[in-house]
Amino acid sequence: MIANINSIVETLEKDEKIIQYLKGIYKEKTGEEAIIPPDSELFKTEEEEEKETIPNQKFATFKDKVNSLQLPDPNDRGIQNKIEKLRKKNDTKILKKKLDLSYFSNKEFSMDLLKKVIEGMKIIKTVEFINLSHNDLNDTYIDSILEILLIPNMKRIDISYNKFTINILKKLIAHLKKYKNIEYFDISYNPICNSESACNQICTSLKQHQNLEHFGINDCSRESAIRLVGNHPLLCSLNLEDSRYKKKSWDTLGKFISNKKYCIKRLSLKFCKIELQYAGNSLSNALSKNKTIEYLNLYNTGMDDITGSLIINNIYNHPTLTELDMGNNKLGIHFCKSLGKVLKLNKVLKKINISKNEKILNDSFQYIIQGLIDNQTLESLGNLVESEIGVKYRESAEKLLNLNKKFETWQETGNVKNEKIDFFMSSVGFDIIQKEKEEKERKEKEEKERKEKEEKEKKEKGEEDILDRFLWILMDFCILI
Repeated sequence: MIANINSIVETLEKDEKIIQYLKGIYKEKTGEEAIIPPDSELFKTEEEEEKETIPNQKFATFKDKVNSLQLPDPNDRGIQNKIEKLRKKNDTKILKKKLDLSYFSNKEFSMDLLKKVIEGMKIIKTVEFINLSHNDLNDTYIDSILEILLIPNMKRIDISYNKFTINILKKLIAHLKKYKNIEYFDISYNPICNSESACNQICTSLKQHQNLEHFGINDCSRESAIRLVGNHPLLCSLNLEDSRYKKKSWDTLGKFISNKKYCIKRLSLKFCKIELQYAGNSLSNALSKNKTIEYLNLYNTGMDDITGSLIINNIYNHPTLTELDMGNNKLGIHFCKSLGKVLKLNKVLKKINISKNEKILNDSFQYIIQGLIDNQTLESLGNLVESEIGVKYRESAEKLLNLNKKFETWQETGNVKNEKIDFFMSSVGFDIIQKEKEEKERKEKEEKERKEKEEKEKKEKGEEDILDRFLWILMDFCILI
């Protein structure tokens, strides 16, 4: 035992020497101290790792996942007594409240295994939420889905990204009208959503579910899904992605977002077309009055530079918005100038994705970097590798974002601010200041040339007026003679 401990200590000492050597090389080449992340960043729990990757990625098959759940066997005669004992101990390992069975479309998902899960859920009676998204489930699974919804305490279900068609509509509607206990229902990205009539019937049947908190449906053009907000004071999460709304629908959504009576916290409008004269004005005005939204997804909405600038200006002092996705749009210099100003004032926003905006170049991005110097809360700008921003500017932004994490641990925020300024000046600061100086000189030169041109034109015009007057006098004289 002692020999093992000595071996471990010896290994650690060697590792420490290697680290010090590498830190010395890094400082010699860059002139900066190497920052080693704390243990909390080096070693992550399984729960933290799962959040960062696709769910259930570690399971080779659906069978492996089902076996890992350790659900009780209905054929076990003494199972009820065992369950009661577990209930008294509050054993959440067996008595789960949430089951994530998503992303098994290519991993041998089967009806028999799903039935085994359902039987286990009926025995423990604790599962409130089940995620069956991304499984390519077809219409043959609808009876199993409805059977799940009948299990005591089951209130939340996600069946998005599957292959349910309009053929399940009759059974689904009948169930939703009879049992009115749903709190979470997401059916987006299924072929059934392609039918406008089906969408309207689903939305209508959910009106009686007064505890509804989340609803997801896509490919809509009418406002029936939006109007659910008016019928459900608890509805706080909406997934309306890839929908074709017209001005009236955008105005309706804007009214619900701005009304204090409603409490929308999460809103996804990904792939919805947002134009300035329709959605842009309604959405930006609503956001300026809203006090509840925490997450807003505007990814790939065709948003132009002016619309993006308008929206970002209206959330500069939003009290709750922490995550905003504006990736893959047509944002440019106007948006960057606005965001730079917002970052200096906003104390809530933690993540804003601006990746895949081809018009955001170094000249535009510099305004965001300058805004980061005064900002204390932003942690991410998205994957900037997927942009047209230069490496030097990207790395500068990442460094400033990493320094923001120190505000949570350092009592003297002035130290971090000074460190940010020092880094800014040693990296891209000089380039930016030089460009600003050149831009100022260019504008002054243009202004000087403009004034000289005006003076010249004024002088030439004055000479022409004198000549015209002389000719008129000469003509009058000739007439008199």
